[in-house]
Amino acid sequence: MNKKLTHSIEDYLETIYLLSQVDGTIRITDIAARMEVRKSSIVSAVKKLEQCGFVQHEPYGSILLTDEGKLRGSEVYQKHLVLKSFFIDILGLPEEIAEKDACNFEHYISDQTVSAIVKLVEKLRKEKKYYQK
Repeated sequence: MNKKLTHSIEDYLETIYLLSQVDGTIRITDIAARMEVRKSSIVSAVKKLEQCGFVQHEPYGSILLTDEGKLRGSEVYQKHLVLKSFFIDILGLPEEIAEKDACNFEHYISDQTVSAIVKLVEKLRKEKKYYQK
């Protein structure tokens, strides 16, 4: 089942996913520090993610990704990585711009387009036709 999330909620899920890769115990304060947003915003987002089945959260306790949450968080992050790499390696954009644009594009781009970008990048790298600093 493909659950449609707002871009903002996807950003929270991606952040929780990234934090879970470092430390299995994630708290509201960890997300607040990483995203530089108010705790009240995070509590609201976590409730939405919980309703969608992406996280488990006990009030004032830690946040755990469900298997579905891990998968969806990983998908969002992988899109981010593909786009950022494309923007830097192929288009020659500075990292700061590539990071910002990847964060924006990851919410709009289809899986099919991401796959096409991956194939293009692989082809260009084989042919050594890409931006080199």
